[in-house]
This record gives sequence, C-alpha cells and structure tokens, in this order.
Amino acid sequence: MYKENLQNTNLLIIYNKNNKIEYIEILFLARNFMHLTGVRRLESSGKYNKANQFYNACLNNKLSYKDIVIKEDGTTKLKLDIICSLVNIDKKCKMIGMYDNSKKELITDILVGDIHMCVGLIRDSDIYYVPNTLLKEDIRKLTVKQYPIIGILKKKINEAKYQTATYISKKIDMYKIERNIELCNKINIEMFDKVVNLK
Repeated sequence: MYKENLQNTNLLIIYNKNNKIEYIEILFLARNFMHLTGVRRLESSGKYNKANQFYNACLNNKLSYKDIVIKEDGTTKLKLDIICSLVNIDKKCKMIGMYDNSKKELITDILVGDIHMCVGLIRDSDIYYVPNTLLKEDIRKLTVKQYPIIGILKKKINEAKYQTATYISKKIDMYKIERNIELCNKINIEMFDKVVNLK
C-alpha cells in the first residue's frame, strides 16, 4: 500500500496560518518507510538492515518474525496500529503545526494529522520535508499551535506540477491562493480552480 500510494510521491499541503496562505511539500521515498513502522530488521551478522534493505525485504516477503526488533518503549505497537491510515494521509490530514520542543520526546520539526494520528516531518532539502515518525496521538497535544489544512495536492516526483487535489476544504479562498505566486507556479492552477469551484 505504501508503494502504490506514497512511494516516489510528493504531497503539497496548503494551510491557513493567521489568515495567510502557506504551504509545505513532502517527499515520500522507500527509505522513509522503516522509520514509520517502529521496527528494525536484524541480519544474521548482528547488524541492522539499512532502511532501503528493510523496505525491499518487506516488499519481497523476505521479512521473518525472528528478524524483527521491536522497540522496548512501546511505540512500535502504536505505529503499527495506525500504519494503514498513513497511506491515506493525503485525505485524512486536517491540521499542521510546529512540534512543541518542550516535550523533548521526538526529533521532528512539523506534524501533520488529525485528532487520531499524525506524521512527523523533518527538512530534507531546501524544498522538501520527509516523514520521520508516525504517531498514534492527537496532533493538538504535540504542537505549539495548529493551523487548518485547506488543500492537499499530490503528484509523482517526476511530474512537473501538481495535477491532483485529494483534499479541499470548504473554507478555501482561491483569491488568496492565486496571490501566492510561488504556490501557483507549483500547481496546475486551472485544474485546481475547477476542483475548488465544484465544492
């Protein structure tokens, strides 16, 4: 499901921050999957698999229960309880916020999600954030302040512009979107305008 729905995919999250349109872009790669499961694979040599090796072992049905190392802090079960929800993140996320560093529990920058689950994101480049944790937790308990997501667009990494809108809020304001030139350059604005008008 991760391979079909998220691998080599970008999500564009548009949100309303203090009455101003802002956005972030997320990049999902094969190497991100292992961090979202909360498990690791131990080879017979006693070394842990690298993230891509773990992912390929999962896809090729080469992962045995005896190879899996579960974290002792209890987070593995919580992640695996909601991992199926992750593949629909482009339809489920309703809020975004900066991680509250005073909690000192996670190494992450931004969280996207809802009251049931959230995904932690870290900066991977000047453009993209990548997922680095999955949490069975209310996003409101982990962020300094939450902002409403008003649009989520999706594309494959080899596509130039975002063509597919997977979530559009009824509160979206096309005038504010069109005033954000940087954002408009990333999306097929005609397609987006039609989708918004259908709401």
